[in-house]
Amino acid sequence: RSHFGSSLILAPAAMDQVQAMFSNVEIIVMEARGLQRLSTGMDKKCWGACVESVMTGNLTDAEVRCVDNCVSKFLDVSEIVTQENSKAAAVELQRQKQEANQNKNWARRLAGGFKRS
Repeated sequence: RSHFGSSLILAPAAMDQVQAMFSNVEIIVMEARGLQRLSTGMDKKCWGACVESVMTGNLTDAEVRCVDNCVSKFLDVSEIVTQENSKAAAVELQRQKQEANQNKNWARRLAGGFKRS
């Protein structure tokens, strides 16, 4: 599926849809950018919340625990958000497919009414 193993950015259902729209290179670039955003956000939030100073060269035990907990929670929340976004995207895609089918049926009926016998 993903070029990085299992995608951290896209849920499996969304990955199938993305693969249908983009080339493998585009998917790799999108995933890399997503991972970079995830990493940057995590760094800013967790480092800023947990580390007071880097002057000593070592993190305290409390800072290590704080960063570990923060990263774990950040990844858990990111996974939940990704799953919810994928569900919403799947619902929207289904709605669009149904609308397209309704429009096709309407067009066929309309075209059928203009046929001459």
